[in-house]
Amino acid sequence: MQRLRHVARQLEVSPPTTTATAAASDAELFQVPSFASSWDDLLEGVNTPEQWSDRREELREKYLRLLRDEHAPSERPALDLQVEEEVVVDGIYKRQLISYNVEADERAHAYLGVPLGPFLARRDGRSALRSVPAVVALHGTYEQGLKQAAALVDAEGRGKGDKGYLDHLCRRGYICIAPEHFVSNFREPPAGPYETADFHKKHPEWTSVGKFTWEHSIAVDVLLTVDAVDPAALGVMGHSLGGHGSFFLAAYDQRLRCCVSNCSASFFRHNEGVTEVLPQTHSCSRFPL
Repeated sequence: MQRLRHVARQLEVSPPTTTATAAASDAELFQVPSFASSWDDLLEGVNTPEQWSDRREELREKYLRLLRDEHAPSERPALDLQVEEEVVVDGIYKRQLISYNVEADERAHAYLGVPLGPFLARRDGRSALRSVPAVVALHGTYEQGLKQAAALVDAEGRGKGDKGYLDHLCRRGYICIAPEHFVSNFREPPAGPYETADFHKKHPEWTSVGKFTWEHSIAVDVLLTVDAVDPAALGVMGHSLGGHGSFFLAAYDQRLRCCVSNCSASFFRHNEGVTEVLPQTHSCSRFPL
């Protein structure tokens, strides 16, 4: 966490001293420089739904190569889903702390929230099974991110806070799973939260983004073990690192129909200091260069 604070300080911009300076600074912020990339031609030559369908498959293949998905485990382990805690919150929803396999020798933890019968937001007023929308809620880069997403603590370690997505969603009738990031919470590395050096020793050819995307897709598998979940109404949302993970998961797992990504990407090319700071970290959200 100390290293993340160091990064934040390195990227900090001093506040402007005058209104004129602020206006000039804002103008510069939105002057996006020309930056050639292999992704510049996303929609070139796409004019029909059929052409987009073909292009989409090409982009998906490129995306999976970016994740180095070929170095992920060859198959998903049996979940072996276990409930470690269970409480009913305000008579509205049941919250469980669960664990499940994500690799043959590794288990993940998550909070799973399921509204009680009268509070379920069944689609179109239906009462049958498989009728309730469900969401994967991803936490940000916070030492207690798992508890924060379940509204057990806020950023100061107290109360609920505004990033308790599982609580917000369950009170609105959605079924929700909030999984831990693989280098935090129950699996915090000896070097500290969000440090990925040990992961890269174990999986030298895989990417950390590929790893957390793989695991978040397994969280979708867990959601689908809940009888009430509608497999045609699945979504993902998150803030910061969780927002970053949200759009990667939405592109990876084709079972998802909706993605809400908040505060999840930056114009790093605007800040010359980034190239000096990032190599000093074992970042949980970047790709090898």
